Amino acid sequence: MNLDPLHWIQKGTEIAGAGIAPILSKSLAIGDVSAGILAQLGVVVVAEVTDYMQRQQSDREHQRSAAALIIAFHKIQQRLDAGEELRSDDFFRVRTAQPISAQTVLDGVLTKARLQYEERKVLLMGNLLANASFEETLSADDISWMLSLIDSLTYRHFLILAYFYVSPKSGWHSNNIDQIRTRSPIVAAQIEELRNAGLLGGPATWEVPIDILPTGQLLVKYADILEELEWYGEDIRKIIATPLKTIAEI
Repeated sequence: MNLDPLHWIQKGTEIAGAGIAPILSKSLAIGDVSAGILAQLGVVVVAEVTDYMQRQQSDREHQRSAAALIIAFHKIQQRLDAGEELRSDDFFRVRTAQPISAQTVLDGVLTKARLQYEERKVLLMGNLLANASFEETLSADDISWMLSLIDSLTYRHFLILAYFYVSPKSGWHSNNIDQIRTRSPIVAAQIEELRNAGLLGGPATWEVPIDILPTGQLLVKYADILEELEWYGEDIRKIIATPLKTIAEI
């Protein structure tokens, strides 16, 4: 086995290409970006990647995990080029007798990315890792919670969540959601699941608007989900179009 982290990371180019196609036209560019970011993130990240690459995994699982890193490193480089600085707290630091936050988060991203059969969710995990590298307000626990949601929800859940993010006054509530059920009962069920997860507003039995909650806003922001809605949200926009007025509302 080749234990060079850069060689291992380059195996994710096929999957990551869906998110950063321009950079993937040259494999050298990937190596340059990855090498530079690994050097800046420190020995903790290099050690975690080196450890992870030795674990048992299929070729496709390897590609998914590596793709998450390519996405993350590319976005980190973009922000550094824009003049931003990596977080300066203890996130990347080795502390005596304490878990290293960056190591915990990176292990989670690599482990969960490898099992994503909906491979666009791998890109969301890479986005989350990139943003976590700058945002000191995000603890390892916060990031782990978001990562678990990306893992457990379907890709379409996130398109729905992004729709409500850009449509804060959508007009949907418990009394007219049957219109969505008529268009797609599964999408209606997924909206209820997002409400039960505390990402969209209000229990389904309350007569309250279906709006995105602060927790949902954070997930959309740090996983860069709006980009996905722009590229792949046409079907969701059609299903969750402006509701027709009910007789009671006329």
